[in-house]
Amino acid sequence: YQRAAIMLDDNPHEPGLKTQQTVAFVVNSLFCISTMAFPLVLVIPPTYNVWMHSIPFLQMALFQWAAVACNYWEAREYVKKHEALFFAGLTLAVLSFVSLAVADFRHYDVLVAEKLAGNWTAADYDAYESEQMTEAFSSRPLEPLLPWWFMQTVDIVWLLFQGNVRKFLPDSPCIAMDIHLLTEEEVEGLVTGEVELGGEPKREA
Repeated sequence: YQRAAIMLDDNPHEPGLKTQQTVAFVVNSLFCISTMAFPLVLVIPPTYNVWMHSIPFLQMALFQWAAVACNYWEAREYVKKHEALFFAGLTLAVLSFVSLAVADFRHYDVLVAEKLAGNWTAADYDAYESEQMTEAFSSRPLEPLLPWWFMQTVDIVWLLFQGNVRKFLPDSPCIAMDIHLLTEEEVEGLVTGEVELGGEPKREA
């Protein structure tokens, strides 16, 4: 359900249709790249670099939201009130989850926090580079940016919205394909241009 909506070509002259198709193509492409980058979460441990470990996860949350947003954009004329309310809640949950996570990671990034505070000495830098950070900074631990229960609540709310996206997506347009065998006359008409696909006589411009 995460892929962006398919924009139909029934009326190629409809205002804004080309923009919708372009946005859907870009979002689908970025979501594919995002999905391929996600396994880096399992490859790069947070002890190596918290940003390199977490960014593949956070960016996927954003591109999932973008793909869902494209589906709502395509069906904007048919979105029901409860679906619109769900999408508003999903948007708030995603933005809260990502922004608070980035703020929390930055807070716990000792290198950034201590450097900005101007508290580091040359010995502190040496200790950090030699992976003795725990011993060097155990005397001044950082307090949590936000209470743990608040961050856990944000995580749970985001997961609940993610798990229910499929139930609240607006109805997609039906995609049907009519397949039938052509007679020799129909094939000849298609070759000569006298008959259009579907067996209808070609209409004069």
